[in-house]
Amino acid sequence: MLAARPPPTRPAPPPAASGRPAARAPARSAPLRATPPSGSISSVSLGPPAGGGAPGTPSPAVRAAAGVLGLGEVDIASEVRGSAGGGVARRPAAAAAPRRPHGARRGATAPRARAMGANAGPAAPPAPRVAAPSPPQRRRPTPAIRSWRAAQPADDTHRPHPLPPSQAGIDWGPLRDALASGDLLAADDVHRKKLIELAGPAAVERGWVYFSEVKSMPATDLRVMDALWRAASGGKFGFSAQREVWRSTSKRWGRFFKAIDWVQGPDNAYRKWPGEFTYAVDPAPKGHLPLTNALRGTQLFEAILDHPAWDEPAQGAVAGSGGGGRGGPAWLT
Repeated sequence: MLAARPPPTRPAPPPAASGRPAARAPARSAPLRATPPSGSISSVSLGPPAGGGAPGTPSPAVRAAAGVLGLGEVDIASEVRGSAGGGVARRPAAAAAPRRPHGARRGATAPRARAMGANAGPAAPPAPRVAAPSPPQRRRPTPAIRSWRAAQPADDTHRPHPLPPSQAGIDWGPLRDALASGDLLAADDVHRKKLIELAGPAAVERGWVYFSEVKSMPATDLRVMDALWRAASGGKFGFSAQREVWRSTSKRWGRFFKAIDWVQGPDNAYRKWPGEFTYAVDPAPKGHLPLTNALRGTQLFEAILDHPAWDEPAQGAVAGSGGGGRGGPAWLT
């Protein structure tokens, strides 16, 4: 081991010009250490000497810099051991932690953080719940229908009775079922379609009835249609009920339409179909249903009300069906 070189001493200042002895500088407990110059230990390699010396042996440049800084052999050896790889040893930098995606919450798992980072931004409002539409409610049968059903035997109440045979081949079952359910709006629609079928194939293809086609309609089928309406309304609705009101007003159409409540206001304007008509038995006046289009004239309606079916007495299965709603035939239920 080499002996440490003593630190340099500062020379005493020259005497003053007045001949008085100069003041002695105070003794220092430790030698001053100057900042290392550009060629000091901070920039000189501490590795093995260039001449191939043993590892850990300081080079002459290192010893010179250590003498300026006042380092001993022990300090030089520790510096050399710390820089055996050539240069000052440095603490290895810690591995950088992965950055969280923007908008991710601290502590979130990686899949959740990626999902939150991908969907960063204001949360979308929840979709409003749409209530499911309620099923339409079937109306209760009229008192007349209920009374007829109560009078029937127990084994026949669950099935409808067969209708009289149609001379024109019309199935009146849909009209009977619609009237029995109490849905008079649906019954009026079925009534209109059946009247077109009763007029013949040309009317079906056309979609409406000529007034001249009413004369060829079988009287039996018109009576069955009328009997179904009278039975469901207690005698208030049907062609025969409308004919009674029409004759009571001396066949004057203005007074007739006002009596059956098909017009409104001081000008007797026609009600708008179908929403402004009444599809119930109690509030509606006598003869309010079924509806017949009279906007293009009254010839069709007049031909129906003047049909010979209402002058001839009812025969066979239709007899007794035009009363006030009690004691009708079994096929009405």
